[in-house]
Amino acid sequence: MVERYLEFDKQAWWWPGQIHVEAKILEIASRQELNRLDQIGAQYNDNLIATVTAIDTLWNTFLREKYNPTDPRNEELLNQTQAKLTFRQSIVYRQCNNASPTALTSKLNCRSGRAQSNTVFA
Repeated sequence: MVERYLEFDKQAWWWPGQIHVEAKILEIASRQELNRLDQIGAQYNDNLIATVTAIDTLWNTFLREKYNPTDPRNEELLNQTQAKLTFRQSIVYRQCNNASPTALTSKLNCRSGRAQSNTVFA
């Protein structure tokens, strides 16, 4: 489990800023598109931080501390985390529905409440 988390941690944080840098260096995005990339990257980072914070509570309780499977607080903690993630999902869904597409980010797909960007460099 630790290996999976470390792999996620290694991949999840770097790419929004990297996309902006590459698009600027390669001159494949206008200033407006770069600004939109910054907005999308900020939204992604906000969602990532909120999600990791919610899951970190579970991580601490079930993996780092001495886990007690009969502790009645386990169910409460799972329910609280699910509520936090469901709330975050609703925010992402609203962000997707309020987004205006550009040539660089031609479509935001909100299936299952997850933002997915189909990038077009035309």
